[in-house]
Amino acid sequence: MGLILSLNFLIICLSGIILVWKDEIDNRNNEELVAQSTLELNDAYSLVSKKVEAKFPNKKIMSIFIDDNNQIQVRVGENKQYGFKGAKREAYLANGILIEKGNDSVEEWTDWLLRLHRQLLLGGKGKYLVGLMGLMLVFVITSGALIIPYFKGLKYKKEKRFKISRIHQKVGALTFSWLLLITFTGIFLALNSLLIGLFLKNNLEMQRSTFKEQKIEIEKYELTTILSKAKAILPEFEVDFISYPDNEFSLPGTYALLLEKKAEQKIMFIESNAALDSRVIELPWYLKLLVVSEPLHFGNYGGIGLKVFWTILGIFAGVIPLTGISNYYYRKLKKKRINLTEGGPNAL
Repeated sequence: MGLILSLNFLIICLSGIILVWKDEIDNRNNEELVAQSTLELNDAYSLVSKKVEAKFPNKKIMSIFIDDNNQIQVRVGENKQYGFKGAKREAYLANGILIEKGNDSVEEWTDWLLRLHRQLLLGGKGKYLVGLMGLMLVFVITSGALIIPYFKGLKYKKEKRFKISRIHQKVGALTFSWLLLITFTGIFLALNSLLIGLFLKNNLEMQRSTFKEQKIEIEKYELTTILSKAKAILPEFEVDFISYPDNEFSLPGTYALLLEKKAEQKIMFIESNAALDSRVIELPWYLKLLVVSEPLHFGNYGGIGLKVFWTILGIFAGVIPLTGISNYYYRKLKKKRINLTEGGPNAL
């Protein structure tokens, strides 16, 4: 079991080192691609939504949000589509220009690497496996830190196994705090669908039943009107994510908006009725942790310097499973030699 965990940790560690530089590898941050627009973010959302509606008149927009590269991301589904799985993805500049992906082998390779890192190429269930491995890794890291003092008085310090063990311990001690941070944030990212589902179940299911039992008045509004309503209620907040009505992230006839102000996040529901009724709720603690987990996990919030630091720590962390695997096989080989020398338990 320990060997399997070490191998998987090595895969996740090595892929993570590369993914820290995913934006630079994909070359999505060049000046030509993300040229700043004079449009405000809300105006950019409205412009992009109109372009998408004109391009896909027989489909529905499911969500619009801005990513870390200042691109407006759009998810488009069928008229009666509820889940986001299978939705068409498009990316736009803030001025409404569609970003053509083409056949970019580099981008396809980094996307493959991201799926390997997040789900071990096993699909949705793989994310839960990675989360479970993360919990096991927390136990291994903490227990390893606790038993380090017991190795100081060991005999046979000149043996190769002891030297490998010392490297294992020293690197583990050096990266201990960082590994815990990366592992805990990785667990939250692996369980993001479960955490979001838990929130939605607690906050939306009762209201969904109300929508089924009652005839709800729904009017057609442009996104500009919805965003103006949100701005009037929370003028200091910026809209980060918009879920259009009637999908897994929102109620029928209701827009769900994630708004941010520095480190503070709120969710606003705006009903598409004559009064544009709205309500604002605070994010539960586990979703607040989820929001900050990705930048902490990949170190993409502090510029190139932090990415270099994350890469160096990632390389050091990769030594831990390598020395662990080496120590495992060295111990196994030594036992085999002892059995051959002394006759072993089955010599007779």
